[in-house]
Amino acid sequence: MTLDAAIAPEGPEVQISIKTLELTRENWGTLGQHNGDVGLLLPLRQPPLHFYRYLVDRIGRKWHWQDYLCLSDADLAARIHGPQRDMRVLLIEGAPAGFFDLDRRDKETVEVVYFGLMGHVAGRGFGKWLLSEAMAAAFSADVRRIVLKTCSLDHPAALAIYQKAGFRVVAEVSIQMRLLTLEQRAAILFR
Repeated sequence: MTLDAAIAPEGPEVQISIKTLELTRENWGTLGQHNGDVGLLLPLRQPPLHFYRYLVDRIGRKWHWQDYLCLSDADLAARIHGPQRDMRVLLIEGAPAGFFDLDRRDKETVEVVYFGLMGHVAGRGFGKWLLSEAMAAAFSADVRRIVLKTCSLDHPAALAIYQKAGFRVVAEVSIQMRLLTLEQRAAILFR
């Protein structure tokens, strides 16, 4: 079954603050090395849409990640399939534990579309390491800067970790956003 049309969230409406952050090569800071646990970071090329949605949901459900979940299959495929995307999935003990998704459409700027870990590996030192890997992947091409967005619904430590890595806030907006209901998430993921 396909998702032929975009989904309009029907849950509660919330006020959120969205910060845009920027990192240039000059400000790039290291966050640390891998902590020694068994982990494997693999390229994710042309992922099946259901697997991409699974990663977005499992990593971001608590933080209300939903933008890409709401897209139709055709729109999601158009965004994530192609040479302009660089995605990596973190496997720990053979199971997905995190991922990042970089958008390289702009020659000078790489956007971190998604970055995060699943709850079962929180506190084990993988977050800083995975962010360092994402920054290294982004700067592996001749780009001038990396941008990402974080919001008031994200993990409370997210902004501080990004700033420790050298990111600085360059813009902030406040918007009203309607959230997906759990029933809508289930319909998207289990159709």
